[in-house]
Amino acid sequence: MKRGVFDYIVLVTGIVLVAIGVFLNPKTLLDTAGWPFYTVLEVFVYDIIAIIIGIGLLILFSQLKKRRNIIKKWWKKTWKNLLLLIIVLVIMFIILEVIFAIILYDELNSSNIGPASKRFIEDHYQLNSLGYRDVEHTLEKTKERIVFLGDSNLFAQGLADIEDSFFRRIEILTDYETIALSKPGWTTKDQLNALEDHGLPYDPDIVILTYTLNDAEYNPLSRKSIGKALVKSVVSRFVVDRSYFYYFFVSRLIILEANLHNNDQYWQEKYTSKNLDLEEHRTDLRRIKEICDEQNKTLMVLLLANQHAVYYDPYPFVEAHQWIAEVFADTLVIDTLDYYLLIEGSVENNPLMIGPYEQHPSILAHELIAQVVTKYINALPE
Repeated sequence: MKRGVFDYIVLVTGIVLVAIGVFLNPKTLLDTAGWPFYTVLEVFVYDIIAIIIGIGLLILFSQLKKRRNIIKKWWKKTWKNLLLLIIVLVIMFIILEVIFAIILYDELNSSNIGPASKRFIEDHYQLNSLGYRDVEHTLEKTKERIVFLGDSNLFAQGLADIEDSFFRRIEILTDYETIALSKPGWTTKDQLNALEDHGLPYDPDIVILTYTLNDAEYNPLSRKSIGKALVKSVVSRFVVDRSYFYYFFVSRLIILEANLHNNDQYWQEKYTSKNLDLEEHRTDLRRIKEICDEQNKTLMVLLLANQHAVYYDPYPFVEAHQWIAEVFADTLVIDTLDYYLLIEGSVENNPLMIGPYEQHPSILAHELIAQVVTKYINALPE
């Protein structure tokens, strides 16, 4: 019996898949191209899958000619069962998707993943011409200015209206024009670059560095997390932003891993010798101060306490706060911890957070920050 076109399609596909799996070496990508760990891990998984499928196709090709009749009979018996299984799985997925869509329709989270977060971002996050979540500003200066540097907290992640953010409230409470340079996930190095590229051209009178504990995390990929890996995966992220069922699985896996690995201890260690990037982080912080001194700008450091841990007794990040205060020994450091503690609340019902899974500052926290910073700004000598 001669081989048909289908046989050679199976052969070529099998060879291509095995070749991809063998020659696309993740280790080489990691060493020479500097690809992120999770991207390399994803490629490695795809390599294994490609090799397995490729070998399977090659085995199938070797058996097609002499066992064509047997394969035809086997397929005739099994295709209906396979089709039935696929139909059952699809129906189960649809039912679960509907159930989780009802339960989690409006659930936001700190990782910015899931259909609700995707919809919230599309509806409420408007960026200016420089790509920042702020109103437009001109270089022409009509009043004194404050440039804020920060990350997702300054970005007002989780707030629908940017006018509720502390930097916009400060503009209303003071005579300053406030300009925010921030993006979620930014570290101090990103903020330093933003100050040099976009902040200084505005000729600010005051620079306020909005500091959070994860600013010292220059290599987030050092955290080994299956949940985080799924978020970083291009394919997985596409699905997680569109499926409530899959979002539930990934988001709860991230929370479970954080609890099992003691997430608070992880952040504490970022301010010890265990963090190999700590000196580089310190250098970047000092460089921001040097730039402000050279440009005759007043620098203030707004140290945001970790909202979820504010009511812990004791507060677990005291040493980290002390480290930051030492770096800016001769600079005004506004530590929000004491002001947060004035708000009545508990770990279970924390008014400083947007929600149990979206732990960024709430409108109340933003208003409190605005009032505290305004008090210090008004106290500055003219």
